[in-house]
Amino acid sequence: MLDNYDSTMAGIRPGSGKESCVDTSETWTPYSSITFTSDPIVVSFWAAERVFNRGKCGLGYRHSVVRSLDRCNDEPMSDVPTPVAYVTGASRGIGRLIATALANDGALTVGFARPSEDLDSLRNEQGTIEAIPMDVTDPSSVTDAFSNAVESVGPPTLLVTCAGSIDALGPIVTVDPELWWNAVAVDLRGTMLCAQASLPLMSAQGAGRIVTVYGNLGDDGLEHVSAFAAAKAGIARFAETLAAELSGTGVLAVCIHPGFVRTAMTESMAYSDEGRAWLPEFAERAADHWGEGDGAVDLVRRISAGHADTLGGRIIHVADDLDDVSEVCASDPDRRRLRIGR
Repeated sequence: MLDNYDSTMAGIRPGSGKESCVDTSETWTPYSSITFTSDPIVVSFWAAERVFNRGKCGLGYRHSVVRSLDRCNDEPMSDVPTPVAYVTGASRGIGRLIATALANDGALTVGFARPSEDLDSLRNEQGTIEAIPMDVTDPSSVTDAFSNAVESVGPPTLLVTCAGSIDALGPIVTVDPELWWNAVAVDLRGTMLCAQASLPLMSAQGAGRIVTVYGNLGDDGLEHVSAFAAAKAGIARFAETLAAELSGTGVLAVCIHPGFVRTAMTESMAYSDEGRAWLPEFAERAADHWGEGDGAVDLVRRISAGHADTLGGRIIHVADDLDDVSEVCASDPDRRRLRIGR
């Protein structure tokens, strides 16, 4: 079961089918000394580092580890590992909705965002959820944050990249180029860096799902949203390319459109001075079209459960019937992809 079983993990007998003999007087071996395999118990070992140290919950994961491992009895261990979800942009908005919902569903969840009280408050939510500061535009920050996440809950089975920005509204002729580029970087560079960091971890498991986030604000040539439109088009192309590279690996990449959700970002687009100046129509239609994000959460749940595994590289809308979309896409290679009309 475990190629690199360490005898210091007293009482864990490889192949015993149970974890009934954990000696809490012993310290568990660090995750870094275990060669990862596809065995579901390994994920729990990674999450359990320092948890059972003289009977104390050093990282606070005793509840989750006990839940994901079989109790002290003769029942066989479940073949289904506990999901491990990483969500960026998790301090507010759609990212927070998804992170907290997945944690409440029982997934071992990590929410990433820049440092803030909103990020810290994730730890007060129900379920097992870790809040880890990260700047999605900084490769070193992403590397360090993912390393901390793996140490805390294990490698991801699901990545959802929700970090985004709408800070560069306005005409291209006058918009601050640094602000414009940063807005693109948060969305597009952040998606790439986090996907890149996840790939070795998912590949080692032979499975995983990467969910990127699209937005159609620029689909009809809307003015004054050039940074957002460019970033979201780039994300759609990125997801398609990534899905092609991952073909046959067991790792899936898709793009979702979460719908018109009321968040701090969309409220800013509607009601800030910049929003009112450059997107007056947006505020006019917002009140009649706001959604609360439940559909986006349910869509991520369905993707995580494997219901979109035939839709790699496609853009999936929150209102989609995944069975219907899968059937249509099976005979149309261009459906739900960005294509230039002829």
